[in-house]
Order: sequence, then structure tokens, then C-alpha cells
Amino acid sequence: PNKNLTRQEAMVVIGKTQPRGYAEADLNHFKDAKQVAFWAEPYVKPLVEQKVISGSNGSLLPTSYLTKAQIASIIFNLN
Repeated sequence: PNKNLTRQEAMVVIGKTQPRGYAEADLNHFKDAKQVAFWAEPYVKPLVEQKVISGSNGSLLPTSYLTKAQIASIIFNLN
């Protein structure tokens, strides 16, 4: 509970709340696609495809920590 949350960890948490079956995005157009952990990919790909996650300057920044504003943006984009 006292540890910061990375972007990919947040995407897994958010992704687990979503119904399964969404199309999955090809992450290769992101500069850092290979930094997305294998355990996070099944949740990251659908969120990118749904435009819930758009990245920043061509990167997903999966190992960077989230700000409260970024978490709010992800939740807002779920609608």
C-alpha cells in the first residue's frame, strides 16, 4: 500500500475491471513497447485499442509512475 504504482500496474488493475473480448492493439508503434511486461500485455493492448491509454510522445512509459492526474484521465477515458 505504500509503494508507487507504475503505469503498467495501473493498466492491469483497470483492465481487470473491464469485460474480456475487446480487440487488442499492436503496441509496436510505441517506442518502448518491449518494456511492457508479458503479464501486463493482455490488459495494456485492449486499453490502447479502446483509446483509454494513448501514451505520451510515442511512448507508453510502462515502468514510469503515475500521477493522480494520469489516473483520473484513465478513469475518465473508460467512459
